[in-house]
Amino acid sequence: MIGKLTQDDTIDAAIHIPRCCRSILPLSAPPGVGKSTAVSLLLHKAISSDPKLRVLILDPHNEFAAAFPDHSVVVDTGDARSAFWLMRLEEFAEVIFRGRPAVPEAAG
Repeated sequence: MIGKLTQDDTIDAAIHIPRCCRSILPLSAPPGVGKSTAVSLLLHKAISSDPKLRVLILDPHNEFAAAFPDHSVVVDTGDARSAFWLMRLEEFAEVIFRGRPAVPEAAG
């Protein structure tokens, strides 16, 4: 459960986390309506239900690092020698895992 419906607070709002995190979840809405807040809430719930869950967020506006201080690894693009989109998967995994062995489920 992630909360209650705004139309009827006696009804629980629930999301099936494994199904939700299995593929790309597009989210589109006007600025200022709470997209980042909603994504942060969903990810916190997903991480609490599956602590081994791996999530990659490409965050050009740096909105999510502060929301996940204990769960995030921030890679500053200013530190990169080349653009990420020019890297092979193995090179990108090396940056993300910072020299540690890549987790097979997350790197493949």
